[in-house]
Amino acid sequence: MYLLVFIFSFLFFGTTAKAQVLCPQKVFKELVQCLAEKHPMSKKNNLLLSESEGVLDAGSAFSNPELEFETIQGRGLGGRVGNNRIAISYPFQLFGQRSAKKAKAKAESELLKIEGIKGKNGLVAEVALNLYHLMHISEEISTLEMTLETYSNVISQLSSRAMLSPDQDVTLSVFRLAVGDLSFKRSSLISDRKKIEDFFSHIPGMTSKQLEKLLPEHRKNWPDPSLKRSELNGWPIQQVENQLKAAEADFDSSKANAWPELKAGIIYDQEIESSLEVSKVGFNLTLPIPLLNWNSGNKQIAASAYQRALVDKELAHREVKNERSRTIEFYNSSVETLKKSPNEMDVVKKTKNLASKYNRGLINSSLLIEAHRQLFEFRSSQNEIERKTLESLFRIYELDGVSIEEAL
Repeated sequence: MYLLVFIFSFLFFGTTAKAQVLCPQKVFKELVQCLAEKHPMSKKNNLLLSESEGVLDAGSAFSNPELEFETIQGRGLGGRVGNNRIAISYPFQLFGQRSAKKAKAKAESELLKIEGIKGKNGLVAEVALNLYHLMHISEEISTLEMTLETYSNVISQLSSRAMLSPDQDVTLSVFRLAVGDLSFKRSSLISDRKKIEDFFSHIPGMTSKQLEKLLPEHRKNWPDPSLKRSELNGWPIQQVENQLKAAEADFDSSKANAWPELKAGIIYDQEIESSLEVSKVGFNLTLPIPLLNWNSGNKQIAASAYQRALVDKELAHREVKNERSRTIEFYNSSVETLKKSPNEMDVVKKTKNLASKYNRGLINSSLLIEAHRQLFEFRSSQNEIERKTLESLFRIYELDGVSIEEAL
């Protein structure tokens, strides 16, 4: 009885596990989000976000009080003698030391947070681009295989003849060379496909067959990124802004550290001499005198770093502004090119018809080879433009500080 229950449970849950869908396939945005979350790199980005909170908490933490305890015990002529001393002191961060520490921690926390968000969005972009690239490679391999099949048929027909004219002999050689060239291209594409499959293989449960079912179609709708924002405040700008804040906090800290750290507290002292005990309570204060060292070296280093951060901020604003303008211009131009490109299905259909025309002697071999070459070049160029257009779109969103998920 127990054996039957075990077998039934195994079959039921095993079938369920096999039928389980790794990620939803209907909506491309949800698919990319799901794959990105399951990728191991997602864990690293989440750890950066968690680390940013820890840095902020550490920078805001108060110093611990210090406890000092001394005891001396012995015996004298009159009996037992000894001394007990307890001192509790607390380090006070005055002269702007604590505020500079908190400001630096906040800037470093924001930098880690931005790095985590950039990493998360970069992973989403990488997943989406790899899926599109994989779809493009599959199309190009399919085109090559169609061409190889056509060329192989021509070679078979010519090779089956007992005698070949000089023109037919040259044609046979040309087709064989063309087959060799296409085979090299096919091998290169298969190698590229393997690299992309390796990226997705890090996702638990992902196989090549599953990956083939997740490939998207060609992009039809392209958003207008120029409508997203009006001022520069994306992640690259936020990075240099917080680097400047961290450098400013370092400079303030170096000036504050020129002053000593003040420690103050209470002292309890007990003296024992035979049966006589004397207890005393007092106040202690520790304040190093800044006579020989005013932290001038560190202040000079921090001041130089702050000035460099100011220059980096100014350069970053100009570079981001120029890059965004160039990228939007390229993006708009590429979108127009894609919209005006010939219908791919018509091109493929016309190319296929050329094989039958060649077999009937209506066109020569050079025209057939050129037509198939143009088909492959057309598909490769179209796919490359689509990939670069997507890359430019994602880059614009990154410069704008907008989640790339909105571009999917």
